[in-house]
Amino acid sequence: MLFILNNSCRNEFIIFPSPIDIILSDTEVRQPDIVMIHLSRMSIISNRGIHGAPDLVVEVTSEHSRRRDKVRKRVVYAQYGVREYWIVDLSNFTLEQYILDGDRLELVKVYSSDDPIHSQTVSCAAFSMNGIVQSLPIQPGLLE
Repeated sequence: MLFILNNSCRNEFIIFPSPIDIILSDTEVRQPDIVMIHLSRMSIISNRGIHGAPDLVVEVTSEHSRRRDKVRKRVVYAQYGVREYWIVDLSNFTLEQYILDGDRLELVKVYSSDDPIHSQTVSCAAFSMNGIVQSLPIQPGLLE
């Protein structure tokens, strides 16, 4: 997924894979899987991490982190003004897209298969879930 985002968006966004600290407050620091910051907001990036809300946060969820990603992290990201939040579930081959609406990140779409992923925040993103799966170094199902 990182490769796909870099190919599509590197001229507009700085894209960080984990580990990168998002410093939302003195007591709230997160390390999502992928973070995107628009070039116009580079001032929030320091040697220590990202100070404030990124434009897009991506979490690749697992069976063990699904509840934490969908509930706790979504509430925290909304509280601090993350504009868009994606939860990528490789076990179900879906991408859940949440958009900030007031003080809540609301689920607006669940993408699967060849659905083209559209983002108002990251309009350069141009791929599908099948594209993400095909870009993985090891295809799901081959590990069994």
